[in-house]
Amino acid sequence: MKSKQKAFLSSLIPGLGHIYIGLKSRGAIFILGFIFLISVSHISYGYDGSLGGFFHGFTMYRIVNILTGLAYFASILDCLICYDKIFAGKIDINDEKREKIENRRLISMFLSILPGCGHFLLGKSIKGKNYLMIFILLYLLSSIAGMEMFRIGIIILIILCILDIYNEKISLDVNKQEKEEDYSDKFRYIFIGAGAVLVIYTIIYGITNFLSYIGYTDIVTNINYAFNLSMNLLIGLVLGFVLIREGYRFAEKREKELDATIQKEHQEEIDRESEENL
Repeated sequence: MKSKQKAFLSSLIPGLGHIYIGLKSRGAIFILGFIFLISVSHISYGYDGSLGGFFHGFTMYRIVNILTGLAYFASILDCLICYDKIFAGKIDINDEKREKIENRRLISMFLSILPGCGHFLLGKSIKGKNYLMIFILLYLLSSIAGMEMFRIGIIILIILCILDIYNEKISLDVNKQEKEEDYSDKFRYIFIGAGAVLVIYTIIYGITNFLSYIGYTDIVTNINYAFNLSMNLLIGLVLGFVLIREGYRFAEKREKELDATIQKEHQEEIDRESEENL
């Protein structure tokens, strides 16, 4: 039997722990995934660290570095969880169908560094399109307005994409995939809100530039401070409520899955007792 301690030590290098416990393809995906993340974080972003040197308020590589750190600890945890499940008989390393599904899920999670791309890989084009549009909106608002909360919003959006893929039911047979729900109505409020913020920013930008031109620099400073403070507070509150709501939904879903597992095990036990009595 393979040692859990050796599995942990091997997992300090992403992917090696999975290879050690027999999940070779999963380990290879983790290795390639980390090479991908590190490569993205070292892309040249322009003289001030912003993508392409055009949007000077936004630094994507910092977000990628944060996600790389989170992914590193997640890979160690995943290795240890897989170890326990393998030796508890809950994972069959020879089950090719399960392995393909889980590998596809893992690749999609790495691709979600650009929100929506992972969903496109799974055939969830409606979700993918909406997530990608929200990312572009947040990117533009963060770049133009230079607000810290929009950058935090991008990190939260990426994490929500990854969690959504983690909970997604995946089928290798396209004909057996569940019909995708249209989320346009749910996402439209985000687009409306982002559009409203952009309109307000454009108006204030024009006013402050005019006031600055005619010499009212003190008023411009006060207006900019008040606008940035109010927008950051508003966005922070909205993001906070979204996280709380998603947290409750995630907990409820896990509770239902646990209840279903308990009921299934209880039914199997009843069936075994019935067979023994016969």
